[in-house]
Amino acid sequence: MFGIGQGAAAPVVALSARELGGSVAAAGVVVALLGLGQVLGDLPAGRIEARVGERSAVLLGSAVGLAAAIARWVPRRPSRPRAI
Repeated sequence: MFGIGQGAAAPVVALSARELGGSVAAAGVVVALLGLGQVLGDLPAGRIEARVGERSAVLLGSAVGLAAAIARWVPRRPSRPRAI
């Protein structure tokens, strides 16, 4: 189901890249890099799943995703201007 959703989102990603000012070639590269990232991520994910089991791998992946989402939304401390 996740793969179907990702495949269905690819045209939206390409159109968004075009809308943000990218060329057709740049939009194609963005979509290609998404696929490449998925392939490269599937290899270590498969090894982890084989080692710890499917349920544990899903829980681990969910925990990592949740931690990344929380880290993204935690406000950063603003940097102070440096004195000259």
